[in-house]
Amino acid sequence: MSKYFIFFIYGNDYRRENMNLKRKFLLICGGMSSVILLPLALVSTNPTTNDGTENGANIALGKSTEQNDFENGAEFKGSKAVDGDFNTRWATNQSDPSNGAKTLIIDLRSEQKVSSFQLFLERDNITGFKLFASNQKENLDNDANKVFEWIESKQNLRRTIYYGNFTSIKENVRYVMLKVTNWSESGRTIKPNLKWKNISVKELELYTEPMDLQNNIYNVLEKIQDWRPTINADGNKITLPEGIDSSRIEIHADYEQIIDSKGNVFKPLTSKTVELLVIYTDKKGKKHKVKPASNLEVTGKFVQQKNKNPKPKVAVEIAEWYSNSNDNLKLNKDFKIFVKGKLDEKLNKMFNELKLDFKDIFNKEIEIKSFVDSDTTNGNIVFDLTENKIPGYDEETYEMIIDNDVTIKTANKIGAFWSTRTLLQMLKSSENFELPKGQMKDYPKFKKRGLSFDVGRKAVSMDILKAIVKEMSWYKMNELQVHLSDNLIFLEDYVSDKKEDKDIERSFDAYSGWRLESSKYKEVDGKKVYLHNEDYHYTIDEFKKFMNDSNDLSVNIVPELDFPAHALSITKIWKEFAVKKFGTNANGKRTLVDHIDITNPEAVKLIKEILDDYTNEGKIFDKNSRTTVHIGCDEFFDNPDAYYDFANEMFKYFIDKGIQVRLWGSFTHIRSASKHIKEEYKDKVEMNIWSLGWADPSAMYDEGYKLINTLDSPTYMVPNGTGSRGAYRDFLNNKNIYDHYEANIMGNSNIPSGSPQMLGGMYAIWGDSLLDVRATGVSEYDLFERFKDALPYFATKVWGIGSDGLDSTFEEYRDNVISKIGSAPNSNPSHKIKLEKKSSHYFSYDFKGSNDSEKLLDKKGKFGIMNLSSGMSTSNEEGISSLKVVDKTAKAATNIDLLGFNNRIKFVIKRQKVSDVQEEEVIFSADTPYGQLAIKARQKGSTKFGFSRELMDYTFDYELPYDKWVEIELVSEFDNAKKVAITKLFVNGKETGGKPVGTNGSRLIDKKTGEYKVEHTFTNSSSLFIPLQYIGDGKNTFKGYITNIEHSLNEADKNKFEKSVLENIDFSLKLLKNNNVTASDISIEGIDKDKIMSDIQLISKDDKKLVVKVTLSYKNDPNISIVKNKIIDLENKSDSVVEPLKPKNNKDNKKTKEEPNSTNKETPKDSSDKLLEKTNDDKNTSKIGTYIASAIAAMFGSIALVLGVLLFKNKNK
Repeated sequence: MSKYFIFFIYGNDYRRENMNLKRKFLLICGGMSSVILLPLALVSTNPTTNDGTENGANIALGKSTEQNDFENGAEFKGSKAVDGDFNTRWATNQSDPSNGAKTLIIDLRSEQKVSSFQLFLERDNITGFKLFASNQKENLDNDANKVFEWIESKQNLRRTIYYGNFTSIKENVRYVMLKVTNWSESGRTIKPNLKWKNISVKELELYTEPMDLQNNIYNVLEKIQDWRPTINADGNKITLPEGIDSSRIEIHADYEQIIDSKGNVFKPLTSKTVELLVIYTDKKGKKHKVKPASNLEVTGKFVQQKNKNPKPKVAVEIAEWYSNSNDNLKLNKDFKIFVKGKLDEKLNKMFNELKLDFKDIFNKEIEIKSFVDSDTTNGNIVFDLTENKIPGYDEETYEMIIDNDVTIKTANKIGAFWSTRTLLQMLKSSENFELPKGQMKDYPKFKKRGLSFDVGRKAVSMDILKAIVKEMSWYKMNELQVHLSDNLIFLEDYVSDKKEDKDIERSFDAYSGWRLESSKYKEVDGKKVYLHNEDYHYTIDEFKKFMNDSNDLSVNIVPELDFPAHALSITKIWKEFAVKKFGTNANGKRTLVDHIDITNPEAVKLIKEILDDYTNEGKIFDKNSRTTVHIGCDEFFDNPDAYYDFANEMFKYFIDKGIQVRLWGSFTHIRSASKHIKEEYKDKVEMNIWSLGWADPSAMYDEGYKLINTLDSPTYMVPNGTGSRGAYRDFLNNKNIYDHYEANIMGNSNIPSGSPQMLGGMYAIWGDSLLDVRATGVSEYDLFERFKDALPYFATKVWGIGSDGLDSTFEEYRDNVISKIGSAPNSNPSHKIKLEKKSSHYFSYDFKGSNDSEKLLDKKGKFGIMNLSSGMSTSNEEGISSLKVVDKTAKAATNIDLLGFNNRIKFVIKRQKVSDVQEEEVIFSADTPYGQLAIKARQKGSTKFGFSRELMDYTFDYELPYDKWVEIELVSEFDNAKKVAITKLFVNGKETGGKPVGTNGSRLIDKKTGEYKVEHTFTNSSSLFIPLQYIGDGKNTFKGYITNIEHSLNEADKNKFEKSVLENIDFSLKLLKNNNVTASDISIEGIDKDKIMSDIQLISKDDKKLVVKVTLSYKNDPNISIVKNKIIDLENKSDSVVEPLKPKNNKDNKKTKEEPNSTNKETPKDSSDKLLEKTNDDKNTSKIGTYIASAIAAMFGSIALVLGVLLFKNKNK
C-alpha cells in the first residue's frame, strides 16, 4: 500500500468537490472464484504502495506498461498506474465503451507467481472490468487467461477500490492485463456532476501470494466500522470488537473526560452520548481511522429530576450538572476562599486576578488564604488543588460541589481558572450571593477555541489586544491568533487602465503592516529601513509580556507572520525579491508585488533570517516558549512547484527547531503535477481550514493534518461600519452561529470530533476595509465591539453543548444569560466613566477662584488641580475667568484621560491667530500608542475644526472664528445597531459642521493617467474617545483663551432648573479647628438648612490648603443634588477658625416667600455673565432663556431658591 488514504469512506473526492456522505462496498474475491461483498469501513487512512500491504511486496511496482489509449500528456500514461504515487494516474481519452475496451498491460519482466490484486480508481465510474494473466503477451485477453471479472449489479455497486484473490493461481506469469469493458461518464459518488467519459486508474497492485481475507486490513477495518460499542459489566471499560488485536487500537472520544484513549470509562453525573473514533495501527505501522457504526450512550451516576435545581446558566454551558435539591447555599456575608494544596506563582496570579475581578463586580474585597484544619468552610469557598492527576480530568476540567460550602476540585491551573469564571458568573447572576445546591463537572469539547485577529492591515493597540484576551477568558476561549503582517489586498487600486510597468512599481506604494519589532533592515539611501512599521509596532519585550500575561488568563497567543504572499512589508524593502508581474485576479489587473519570489534561494534565505530573529534559541518564539507560529502560506498565485518546495522547507525549518507550525489550508487550490508535501511532515502541521475551495477538509484530514475550522462562511468578519451581518460582512450572523455552527462540520465534511486531528474552531476579523483607499474609518474599539458581539455565541458552540442540545434558545441566551453575565470584569476598553455619587458631571473647570490653585481646581470631579506648563496662565481679561494660551509649546495636564461614548464636553474658547505658521492648532490631546489623539481648532491640511485618532484625521465643515468667544460642545454618540459612534459638533448650542469626514493620507489614482488625484475620504465611523488628558499638546497648541470646560451626560436632565438653583447658592466654608482637620471640622455657611442638605468630604490636604467636596441636595428630594469642589486656603485669615454656630430654634430659620435669605445677597455680574454676553448672539431663543434663568438665579439667590422649591413641589403634585 502507498501514501494515499482510502477515501472511499465518505464518498469524497479529495479535491475541490464536496459530496454527500455515502457508504461504500468492498468486493472480496476468495479461493476459487468465491466472491464476498462487504460494506467498506468509514476509514480515512492513506493506502501506501511502495512496500505493498501486509500481503507482501507489490510486484507490479515500477514495471513496464503498455496501454491502448491515454489522455494527451505523458503524465497520464499507463506507467503512472504502477509508480506507487496516488497523486498520479493512468487516464484515457473520452470515449464510448462501444468503441472498444481500454487496456493496460503490465510486463513483470520475468515469469512469476501471481495470486491476488488491488485496484485503486480515481472515480467510481467503471461498471465492468476483467483481469488476465499469462506468460505470453499474444492473445493475453483470451478467456483461458481470465483470472477475475467484475460487472456492476444491484448487489455489486461500483466503487473506487477493489481487491481479492484470483480465481486461479498462476505460477508462470509475466504479463497481466487490466481490461475495462464498460464505464459511465459520471462517478456514482465521486464527482457525480462531472461529465467525462473516460477511465482513470491510480494504482494496480499485484501480489505473489493469496490474501488472508479475514485478517486483511480492510476486513479488520470493516469489523471496526460495524462495531456497536458497549461498556463492560463493571461500567468502567469499553468492550472492544472481537477478533481484533486490542494493542493496536486507540480510542478517541469527543469527550475524553468520559472515555480515554485506552477505553477507560469515567461515568458522567448524568447519562451522556459520546462519539467515538478508533485508530488502528497495522503491522506496517500505518494508522487507519475508523468511525464505529454507532455512538455510545454512557449511563450516568444519577438521574436528574426536572423538579430539582436546574443547571445554572453561565457564559458557556456547563458540561455536566446534577442536583437532588431545591435549596440554595447562601454564602457568608464576608465569605472567604480557602485553598488546599501548594500555591505556586501561577496560582497566586490566578487568585489575585479573582480578587481584582470580584472587587470590580461587587465593589467588595474577598480574602483568599491557605486552608488549615481549624478553618470552618461552611458558607465559604474551598479550592482543592491537592492532586495534579485525576482520572477523567484533562487540564481544563474542574468539578464544583455546592452544598454547605462550595468545593472546587481540579488538577491544573487552567481548570482552576475556568472555575473562577463560572463562580463569578454564577454570583453575578444570583441574588444575595445565593447559589443553587448541586454539583457540576465542566470541560470543553474542543482543544482550541479562538479568534484570528488582523492587526497587520490596521494598527491595533496593545491595550485593545489585552482587552480582547480578558474578554476571551471570560468566555473560556483559549487562543488568540494575532495576524501580525499583511497589506492592501486590492493592489489593482494602484493600477491604471494602461496596465504597464509603472503600475507594477506604483503598487509598492500600497499600505502594508509588519507589527512586531524586527532587527532586519536594509540600507536605503544611507538610512536603515527596518522591516517593522514605524507608524506602529509592538516591541519584542511588550509582546513577550503580553504573551505571558495572556497565558496567566489561560489564553495562548499564536503569532502569524505571512509568507510567501501577503508580504508587501518585505517586498517593498527588498524589491529584488518581489514577483513583479500581474496576476489573474481583478481581471488581470492585480499585481503580485506582495508575493516573494520563492524560486530565488536568496529570497527564501531572507525569510529564514527574518524568522530566526524570533525563533532561534532564547528568542521570543523559541522552542522553550511553546509557541505555535503561523506562517500564512495562502493565496499564493505564482509558481505552484516553488510553493510546495517552500512549504516543505518551512515545515522542516520549524520541525527541526521543535516549534509547532500552522498555516492557512491551500493544498487543494494550489496544485502541482510533480510537487507534494512530504508525508513525514503532514501530521506535524496545524491547518486553519478557511475555504472549501482552497483546502478540502476531508482530504486534509485524511492526509493527516491537524485542523481548525475557520471557514469563511460563516466565521469571517470584514468590518466596514455598515452594520451588515453574515460572512465577509460587518458582523457575524450570531443566530446562525449559535443554532447551527459545529466546529467539526465544514461544508459536507463531517470530521470526527473526537479525532486528535480535529483541534477546534476560530472566527476571524479581517482588515480588508480598514486601510489605504479602502478605509472606512472603523476604529480599533469598533473592532472590539464586533469581536465581543459574536463572542458568547461562538464560545458556547466550541466549548460544547453536550449531547442534549442547547440549554437555551438564541433569544433566551441573548436576553437572559448574556445580559446578566455581560462583559469581563476589571477591563474598560470602552472608557466608561463612573460619576461621583450625586454628581451629573465628571469634571468642570471654570478657572474661578481667589488663587491659582482654586482657579485650576476641577470643581465637580476628582481630578484635582490642573498643572500648567510655561506659555499658559490663568486670566481675568475682560472680566472673564479663563486659561490663556500664548505659546504652541504650552500644555496643561488635567489627569482626565479619555471619555467614552455618549459623554458630552462643553467649553468656551476664543481663538487667536498664531504668530507663525502652524501645521494645526490643538485644543485637547491625550497620549496614544500610535498616531495622534487630539481635538483641533484647525485640522492639519485644512482651515476647519476637527480631530485625529488612530492615524486618521477628521474635519467638520466649520471654521472656528478668530477673536470671538464661541461655545463648543462635542459628543461621540454610539449607534447601538451599527456599533460605531458618530462624533457631533455643536456651536453655541446648535449642531454644526455635518458628519465629520475622515482621511488617512491615501490618494486615489486617475485610472486613465495613473496619476494620483483626490484624497480618499470616509464617514462610516467617526468613533472618538474624547481626549482630555491635556489642554494643547506641547507642539502645536492653539493660541487664545479657553474656559468653562465641563462634562455632562448626553441626555436630557429633567431636573436641570432645580440643579441650577443649587449651583448658584453662594456658600462659604469655615474651619472649626486648624490641626488634624477632618470633614466634621468644616462648617458650611450661606445655605437654607431647612430646605438644603449638605455633605462635606475632605479630598486632600497639605500644609497650605484643603481640597473639599461639598454635595448640596434638597431635603424633600435628596436625589436632586449637585457637587462642588472648593479649596480652603490655610494661609488666608478669612478661612480661619470660627466659633461653632449655636443651634437655632426652628422658627428662627423660617423664611417667608417675601423674605430673602440673608445669606444669599444679590451678587454682581461675574465672569459667567460677561461670557454669556459675548456668546449669546449666536444662540437660539431657548438657549438664551436658559442662560437668563441662570443669570436671574445668580443675582437673586434666595428668590430663585424659594421659587425653585415651590416649582419643584408644584411639579411633584
